[in-house]
Amino acid sequence: MEKIDTIVSLITGQGKSAVSVIRLSGADAFNMLRNLGIDFSLEHHRIYVKDLIYKGKMLDKGVISVFQSPNSYTGENVVEISVHGGSISSKRIISALIESGCRHAERGEFTRRSFLNGKMGLLEAESVLMKVNALTEDVFDSTVDSKSNQFIKHVKSIREKIIDLKSFIQSSIDFPDDIDYDKKRVTKDIDAIIDSIDSLYKKSQKGYVSNNHPLIVLTGCTNTGKSTLFNRILKMERAIVSEEEGTTRDIISEWIDINGHPVKIVDTAGVRETKSFVEKKGMEKLFDILKSASLAVFLFDLEKGFTKEDEITLNKLKNIPVIVVGNKSDKAQTKKEKIKHLRISAITGDGIKDLEDMIILKLHFNE
Repeated sequence: MEKIDTIVSLITGQGKSAVSVIRLSGADAFNMLRNLGIDFSLEHHRIYVKDLIYKGKMLDKGVISVFQSPNSYTGENVVEISVHGGSISSKRIISALIESGCRHAERGEFTRRSFLNGKMGLLEAESVLMKVNALTEDVFDSTVDSKSNQFIKHVKSIREKIIDLKSFIQSSIDFPDDIDYDKKRVTKDIDAIIDSIDSLYKKSQKGYVSNNHPLIVLTGCTNTGKSTLFNRILKMERAIVSEEEGTTRDIISEWIDINGHPVKIVDTAGVRETKSFVEKKGMEKLFDILKSASLAVFLFDLEKGFTKEDEITLNKLKNIPVIVVGNKSDKAQTKKEKIKHLRISAITGDGIKDLEDMIILKLHFNE
């Protein structure tokens, strides 16, 4: 039988903060505190303020929260120690606990133990991961606390419908004199179950997307306004904008919220023939990142029209969904181009809403 270690880990983020929280979980969690100079009887659901001392050295003063098995997150004895933020205090305390016999928790091990100890189901455990990784409010709201999680409720509801239908069919076979087989009812119930599963699948895509974020790449020839559009979408001056060709030489990326979905958008170097080593490297990065892109937004300059150079560059994007955008509509006269496109002005914001709607459509965020 596998020995269940007492595990320890920092459960707050790395870096500077007011408070860091360390969690211990396991049968020996309470005893481990004796190695930090705490020798007293611990009561369940109580909070203590104590000096944390190891081998005669004062490590920090901490707030200690005690949760006795099975009434804890993992179902085991759990202790949470709140100490001063930053890396020094938490690192020293965790090192002392590991020297005393604790093992550093593996990634997700607290939640895994919670699942193994029957404190939460598999869907609830996955919901924890989705919530931690959520980058938008819509995604977070779709992974609310397990007891009120609509996804779990829908799964249970579908399961009950399938069991009821199975029972009806089985009963009509076993007791044909008492229960009449109703083909119309069976067909109707099956259709309803399929519709419920289909609806659930579509709703679950937000959770899936939260861990598999779409990537939108702004691309096109030089000086077509990619960086201006990038800043316009972000509603902030993130990229340097200049009339000089080749200003953007590296990949710049940011997260945005589109219709409740987290999306990474990338500004890239303009495509052109150049002798500049830096620009060439920027273009190499562009074509590398396009391999993993979900969507490309290809910009051309409406003042110049759709040129042969634009056509050659666009033809390199055959294996990826593309939205063709004519930029600088505020400066250019309306004229017919040989390619279907959206007209926008990244400077004035004209047509940006249409572009966002097209992105939603292309990424199936409207389903």
